[in-house]
Amino acid sequence: MESNEQMLHDILETVNFIKDNAATKSELSSVAADLETRLGSRMDRLEVKVDERFNDIMNHVDAFTKLHETLDQEMVSLRGKYDRLEERLVRVEQKLGFAGV
Repeated sequence: MESNEQMLHDILETVNFIKDNAATKSELSSVAADLETRLGSRMDRLEVKVDERFNDIMNHVDAFTKLHETLDQEMVSLRGKYDRLEERLVRVEQKLGFAGV
């Protein structure tokens, strides 16, 4: 009989411990809402930072593309100038009678 009373006492002690230390549904809801708010705020800040970094990278890519286009245009211009000078040189060599023309 005493073992039953001891078991009952242990169960009662466990139940009281749980009752005193366990969180209620409303407490858990409050903590969950707080965590959700804090997490949402951090996610918003992270999204802003990611957007800023993405914009920085895109600006660098745009600048590089613009530089590449400018260099291509310069190359075409210089190639045309070189071709014109080459033609003039050939004509001068022909008029002067240089061999190997």
